[in-house]
Amino acid sequence: MKSYQIPNIRINNTDKVTIDEIIIESGVAYIKILISSRVDRFSIDLSAVKHYWYRRGEIKVNSRNVKTDDFTYPELFASVANNLETEYESVSRFLNNYLDNKSSINSFYDNDLSKLSVLRKASEVGILVPKTLITTNKIALSKFSIDCPKLITKAIWNSFSVEIANAGLFDHHQPFLFDHRQPVQTDHP
Repeated sequence: MKSYQIPNIRINNTDKVTIDEIIIESGVAYIKILISSRVDRFSIDLSAVKHYWYRRGEIKVNSRNVKTDDFTYPELFASVANNLETEYESVSRFLNNYLDNKSSINSFYDNDLSKLSVLRKASEVGILVPKTLITTNKIALSKFSIDCPKLITKAIWNSFSVEIANAGLFDHHQPFLFDHRQPVQTDHP
């Protein structure tokens, strides 16, 4: 974006998002949020945002901690704290929904696309997709590997990595043996 000299702001899922104000009147919503990152603090007028590029996560409004010494009864504190958390979640959903009405690349609401549904739909409309096998059967996997000697294994929902003490990060893009009883999606390139 910088190379095209397009002004942009990046919000990460680790940034603290708080509401400055939300005004809704005469069919128009005015939303101003404050972002606190590790290196910066700034405000954004979301009503001025014309486009956005969604990657992962969500804009989640940071709940403010309620102080326990403000309450005489612990039951009241627990109830108020739970209610406030629900309120913050509702405002977070509102912000994500508000942005979804803007021009965008991707959206919070298509975050959980099913790889299997996308493969099926692509195949139905004539897009070439890799031959795919999902199985818990070792014999079926052996036969598939004979027909398709170059295999790529992928998680059905999301990729993963595992930190092993003193061994560094396990890179899920490297070949590995994985013996378990859960289905594994296998694509043939």
